[in-house]
Amino acid sequence: MSPRSPLLVWAAGPLYWLLIAAALWLLLRGHNEPGGGFIAGLVAVAASSLLALSRDVAAARRWQPLAPLPLAMLGVGLAALAGLPGVLGGQPFLSHLWLESGLSTVLLFDLGVFCAVWGALTGYLYPLLNDQPLENSQQDEHQQDANPQNNYPRDDHPLAANLRDKAPRDKHRLDYPRGEAP
Repeated sequence: MSPRSPLLVWAAGPLYWLLIAAALWLLLRGHNEPGGGFIAGLVAVAASSLLALSRDVAAARRWQPLAPLPLAMLGVGLAALAGLPGVLGGQPFLSHLWLESGLSTVLLFDLGVFCAVWGALTGYLYPLLNDQPLENSQQDEHQQDANPQNNYPRDDHPLAANLRDKAPRDKHRLDYPRGEAP
């Protein structure tokens, strides 16, 4: 029997698209009213988190438009690109230009922030939710010596012995470098 709720697994797909639609709405309304790229990116991360928690990380990765790192890099590139029209017009970097249609470089900047937040935070989230350990993790070599009951190193492990030697002798008195409290 699976610990996942079948109802949540079923509802995660429509809820994902509802959250993405809300994120896009926040993105488009952000330069005139509260909202914008950062909040929209957080809502998109919430959508990806829902999918990763209810189904699995692989499903969340498939539904995201790009992998986390390329999405974050695209976002930073779009945000930087939004500042170039001002420079080309002889104004300071990130001086925004507005078109008569209502579009501006502010929207391009917000889109870049949206992509950067969505990519960066899901880049942190997916390895945390994944069952597989990260590659080249230094913790893996110490995990072999861990106590399965509490996941702390054994007492005879070199790291535990090193910590034991540095511990204060009296549990009610802290050992300060010069022997006296500040």
